[in-house]
Amino acid sequence: MSSVISAADEYMAKNIIQKIVRFFAGLVPKMEASGLWLTDGLVGYQNLSRSRSEQLSLRLPPGIISGGKVQNQESLTKILSELRRRISSRSNKSPSIILTLPITNIYIQPFVLPAIMTENIKESAQLNMRMISPIEIDKAYYGWQQIGASNSEQTEMLGAFVANDVIDGFITCVQDAGYSVAAIEFHTLSLSRAAIKAGIIDDKIPSLLLQVIPEGLNFSVNHLGNLFFHRFIPWSSFGEGEKNISVDKFKESFTDEMRKIINFYLTNRKGTEVKKLVLVSSTFTAEIGQVMKEYFPGVEVVVADPKQVNPAVGAALRGLVPRSKDKEISLSPLSAVETFEKYQLANFLSVWRNICLATFGFVLLFFLFSALILQRVSARVATQDPFSQIAQSGELLEFEAEANKFNTLVDMVSNLSAERKELHGVIGRLNDLRGSSIQIVRINISAGRSTVLLEGVANDRGAITAFERVLAGVPQFTEVHLSLADIETQPDGTEVFSLTFQIVGYDF
Repeated sequence: MSSVISAADEYMAKNIIQKIVRFFAGLVPKMEASGLWLTDGLVGYQNLSRSRSEQLSLRLPPGIISGGKVQNQESLTKILSELRRRISSRSNKSPSIILTLPITNIYIQPFVLPAIMTENIKESAQLNMRMISPIEIDKAYYGWQQIGASNSEQTEMLGAFVANDVIDGFITCVQDAGYSVAAIEFHTLSLSRAAIKAGIIDDKIPSLLLQVIPEGLNFSVNHLGNLFFHRFIPWSSFGEGEKNISVDKFKESFTDEMRKIINFYLTNRKGTEVKKLVLVSSTFTAEIGQVMKEYFPGVEVVVADPKQVNPAVGAALRGLVPRSKDKEISLSPLSAVETFEKYQLANFLSVWRNICLATFGFVLLFFLFSALILQRVSARVATQDPFSQIAQSGELLEFEAEANKFNTLVDMVSNLSAERKELHGVIGRLNDLRGSSIQIVRINISAGRSTVLLEGVANDRGAITAFERVLAGVPQFTEVHLSLADIETQPDGTEVFSLTFQIVGYDF
């Protein structure tokens, strides 16, 4: 009997402890981050969170970002704000992002630290970074991460450097558009992470990643699961200043660059050769494959799907890592961990501010209800006093006024509930009508609940016009209008559209 009782007590104790742990865990901020990929001609967004997976991209007009730098902050901020409007219509919070930037102005350099204590690694890494920096260190943002297993003699690290003004230009636009920056990295680091996750490269053999982008070619070497080297080659290098690039000139320049990169890696990693090329591109795959087969027959060529392996996906994968455990390079004024600690402090103050406000609100409601109850008791006592008819009449009038106020509040709550049911019926009807070819992204209903603005994504324009006809056939909807000028084709072939209509009834 005693053993049964002790087991039951132990279970209850564990249950209480678990509830306490869950309560305090709720007070700890969980900073989820998505991936935001910026290039000279594209803005890409990727969210891999379990609650809402989302992918979206917008094209940039020429000249907004050029040469890996922001040239027009106002225009970039507007486009990023439009992207935020499309992805965060269900939340008022600033979306937290891992920002990944072009490698044009970003320098990386491997270096080795001697065997030291973990608590001294930061000071040692900073000293080495100052010694190897290719630019003036006081005018640069820099970061480092470990790229090899530590042994008794040394630890291998990778450092990255970029000028302050390059990063500051991007941070200003991103923050002005309403995003919260958790960390800043670069395309090749993000791309390497995405390729590893996809299983295209691993930590057993070195691999060469080649990403074909509108600005040129991004080369990067992945050394046993870690980025080791990268290089950007603009298209102008293949044409020697000419507009058109001949096939022979491309083959010659491409082969020359491949030999330089392979020899560089072989020189730094004696006895280790690159035997695999991962090509991330939707164009030039046949041409590059033919060149590799002709000049580098010992290198296996694997073509990756750019929709699955791209910097936005790689940055979003980093966003899934708890911020307090993020030890990778961040080219921002604060490291990823320091950014999280700042966010954690702000969130802690916000949580306890809300707790205090809720507590004061509860106390206020308690006193109000107490006052109402005491007022009722006082009224009852007054009715039993034959000598207080005049006072009784005044108190009844006051009580009646309070009751009227209370009834007014009840009516307001009932009206709000009825409005919510009507709007729920509209949304449900739209969801039934959209079909499998339409995805509704945003619904905006005017204050008078008569005009509706609907934004969505369709597989093709035929699905959009079909959806417009279906809406026009619903008796409760009138004045259905589709603006063909607002239809925008996305890189993946889908169509983004918007239409408006009037609501004349809610009897769905």
